[in-house]
Amino acid sequence: MVRHLMQFVLAVCLLVIPTVVLTDKTGEGFPIPFTMGSLQSGTFTGTLEAYVRENIPFREELRRLGLDLRYAGGSREQSGIFLNENGLMKNFDQPNPQLGYTQRNTDSILAFSEALDIPAYMAVIPTACAVRQQYLPTFAQPVNQKKMIEEIYSQVTGHIATADVYSTLFNHGDEYIYYRTDDRLTALGGYYAYTVLGQRLGIDNRAYSQFDIQYVTNSYDGPLYRLSPYKNVNPDSVQVLRYSQTDRQYLVNHWGENPNTYNTLYPTHLAQLGQESRVYLGGLSGVTDVKAVSSDKSQRSLLVFCDESTLPFITLLANHYSRITLIDLFQATEADYEDIELDEYSQVLFAYGIETYTHTNIPSRLGKLAQAKGLELEGIL
Repeated sequence: MVRHLMQFVLAVCLLVIPTVVLTDKTGEGFPIPFTMGSLQSGTFTGTLEAYVRENIPFREELRRLGLDLRYAGGSREQSGIFLNENGLMKNFDQPNPQLGYTQRNTDSILAFSEALDIPAYMAVIPTACAVRQQYLPTFAQPVNQKKMIEEIYSQVTGHIATADVYSTLFNHGDEYIYYRTDDRLTALGGYYAYTVLGQRLGIDNRAYSQFDIQYVTNSYDGPLYRLSPYKNVNPDSVQVLRYSQTDRQYLVNHWGENPNTYNTLYPTHLAQLGQESRVYLGGLSGVTDVKAVSSDKSQRSLLVFCDESTLPFITLLANHYSRITLIDLFQATEADYEDIELDEYSQVLFAYGIETYTHTNIPSRLGKLAQAKGLELEGIL
């Protein structure tokens, strides 16, 4: 209540006095011209914040007050993060066409899937600012991620089966499918992606009611919260979905220089260590191998090239396979490549967040794996 009163009083003062003259610690006057335009653009509050940092006690409290005023004045973006009452959303920049990442990644995936010669599938996951456009500020001009994904899919049609995750997520955009303080999918968002992928992979999707919802924490402040100076956003609830109609047990092995093993798909104890984002499989290593260790009729195995944005639905797919091996080409080493036996899998899935796919060359590193395994990728150097 007191804070809101302070905001009101300061706003009235700024409206009544067109020019605020402050005296800095050198004794010289520092005029800050005020107009509604300068408030909305952030020029006034930006200058005020710079002055506050240098000269005024309680500057952190006043800095946050300036952010509140900027928000009230119509400014809805800070540090590349959109601010709204429903949470924080990272802006997605137009990919640099001169770098050519998207085309290189697509060419590499196509060539690798043909050399591997097993059924191949692809899913590109949009960001929150594309799916939840109704919560963007009016001045925002979001990149058309739907069109971008469709163009990627059009190049692999006939070779790789694609999953239209975008449309399903968009149809559920009013639900809690993305975190408020993290740009990744929640458990519910992961479930919707799983239903689309399951249809393409030929598995019998489980109904949402067949999963037990475990609430890991209700106080998660994700990376967007730490990056944004705007703090008036509620923390997130981290949940996991456990398939309740089986006694299936799992062994999750993380390969590499720092190997680790979990006897569960969801090592939720990591949340108590401040590692909430790792409650799915314990995070992602260069190679993360998931095996069903209890008796099971399924002999299907899935090789997945992915990034961390996919973990909320990969864990659900694990219910249908005897083995899933995830490869993060950013972290994987030559030693990891040597240990991977490509002929042990019945399907391969390429699943990436659109930012990884269009702003990095990570998927194109398939060429290094192919070289290590003696595969020739046609048209790829």
